Formats: sequence, C-alpha cells, structure tokens
Amino acid sequence: DVVAAQLSEGDPRTLYMKLTRPYRRTAPVLLHHVPKDPDGRSGYADTVRMAWRSPFGGRAAALGRAINGSVLVTDSDQTEQDLFVDVALGRLDQAIVSEARAGCLGGQFPHLRVTEPLARSAALVFGVRSNARKLLGSLNAWLRDAENAEPITEIVAAYSGRPYAGKLVRSPRPALHGAGISPFDSTFRKHAAMMSFDWRLLAAVAFGESGFDPTAVSHKGAFGLMQMMPGTAGRLGLDSLDLIDQQVKGAAMYLAILDSMWMRRIPDQEERLNFVLASYNAGPGHVLDAVRLAPGLGLDPGRWEEHVERAMLLLALPEFYLLPEVELGPARGSDTFLYVRQVRHVFRYYLTLEPIEQGADTLARS
Repeated sequence: DVVAAQLSEGDPRTLYMKLTRPYRRTAPVLLHHVPKDPDGRSGYADTVRMAWRSPFGGRAAALGRAINGSVLVTDSDQTEQDLFVDVALGRLDQAIVSEARAGCLGGQFPHLRVTEPLARSAALVFGVRSNARKLLGSLNAWLRDAENAEPITEIVAAYSGRPYAGKLVRSPRPALHGAGISPFDSTFRKHAAMMSFDWRLLAAVAFGESGFDPTAVSHKGAFGLMQMMPGTAGRLGLDSLDLIDQQVKGAAMYLAILDSMWMRRIPDQEERLNFVLASYNAGPGHVLDAVRLAPGLGLDPGRWEEHVERAMLLLALPEFYLLPEVELGPARGSDTFLYVRQVRHVFRYYLTLEPIEQGADTLARS
C-alpha cells in the first residue's frame, strides 16, 4: 500500500504511483575513508558511483562538477547501503549517498567520513498505488497537520545524524611524574606473570576500559577498573570484583585464556593481540563470527586491521548477522573496532616509556 523509501519526484520508480507531499529533505554527500595523508585531505577518485535509486537521479554531471570538476559520477544498480558496505570494505574508494542514509548507517562505520552537501537537497515523499486516492488523501492530511510536525521531526531525527566524527584513537595520559603510568602499576606488574604480554598491556586495557577509574560502571553492568562482567568473573572463579586487586587478577587471567584460545588460529603474537583485545571487548563468540564472515567478503580471516575488523563492523547489519555462519547474531562492531585501535595505540605508547620500578599504587592499597 505504501512505499516508504527514499523516493523523490522524478524518480523513474514512481511512474505508476501517486506521491504524497514531502516528509523530509536530504542532500547528496561524498562518502570516503578517513584520510591517511598528513594534511588530512582525501584524494578524489576518477569515477564515483551513485545508486540509480537515489533521490538525485539525473544530477550525476552536476555532482561530478561539485566534487572536483572532472569526476565522472556513474549510476550503479546497487542500493545506497550496498555502496556503503563496499566503501567500508575498501572495494570502493568513494561513493555518493544521501545525508539520510549516511545518518542512518554512518555511526556504525567509524573509519568513514562524509563531506558537506554537494548540491541542493531533494524532497522525499511516500508512494502509494495510483488508485489509492483515499489513502493518499489521508497521508497528505497527516503530513499537513501542524500537530504532527513535532512527532514527524522526532521520527526523522531518530534515523538521522552524522557518521562518526571522533578520533580513531585518543591520546593516552602522560606518565605521572615519579609515579609510573598509573596509581595501579605495582598491581599490574604483580598479575602480569599470568600473561605472555608485558605488564603495560594491563595498564592500556585499564585506560581503555575505565580511564583508570575503579568506580566506573557501564550500562551493560561491567564495573571497576578493568570493566569485568560479573558472569565472566564467576567463570574465572573470582570471589569478588569489588577489590582492585581482584579486578586486575581477573583481567590478566581472562587475557591469558583468550591468548591461548587464539594461539592455534593466529600464531603470530603481535597479530594475535588484536584478536585477544577484540574478544575481551565483545566476547570471543562475536569475534569468531567475524572471522567466519571474512572469507566471503574477500577479507583475510587471519589479519585484524582492515580485514576482520571490517567484518566485525558488518555484524550490525541484518543481511550479515543473519547469515548461517554467524552464530551469535548482531554485535556493535564499531565499539570493538575503536577499542582495539585505542588499546593498541596506548600500549605502544606505554612501551616507549622508561621503566619505573616503583609504582604509586596508593589507590590499589586503599
């Protein structure tokens, strides 16, 4: 009865429909990866794809001029979501999508960015059957009613926004003068013997999990310095996570278990650490789902960066988390994507610091 898609007047799909009055507007933007060059600018591809089903059909030449003057914009038979996935996986450098689609999907792909609008916005409408005159009238009356303006705005806002605009990694706190990396360094050293990694990994995890705040509590129920879940603590045989010592002990035990779990599949320790950290954040089951998903996407299941991390991002989309090789269903892959990069960045930084034999650890003892 009703087509609720990104339909606009002039769309060839609307030839045999009746169209309502506009319910929102959306503009075209260029979707691209976070620039890697030092000046922060992203180069332009010679050819950029745009879904022929987009609201900007017939404006390809003008959009190409808006990008760089000489860019060829071609219509693709893919949907805007397909284009989003191809850019996310690195199959395409760039694509033109609508602000509406970028707002809906962008937060799930923190390594992607969009430009400012390339051209004027297009009005989006609903489509109904040509003979559904009463339905058309009712929809238009609902859209015209001033009392509906606020709820319509709220509904649109729930599916809007901008792609992730934050940093892929945050700079760690500088070492505390005379007190080591944190007040808990001696506790990290004490329990690091359980792992095959340097004790500063525990410090990097604590920074990533709680910012060294032993009172932190997440919306999922994880709490404390290392943000351990009560269920995980129970499986590790810990009596209590209220004590900082138990938090760090539990984290060291869990990291060691995860390291053993991934050892056969990922022999190289440096690479394996990525999978260990991802598992600490999301649970090993979701990471295994991403590993199983990777080959079908043309990604290497034994490499994390730009490979399994990208498969992890797609676990937020139904067409991927409903595939038979995905056993645990949806996951917030963007959180794990950022977490691994952040902890690795902080760990590398901490490894450059001069070893300090006497950690402050005053809060740990209290």
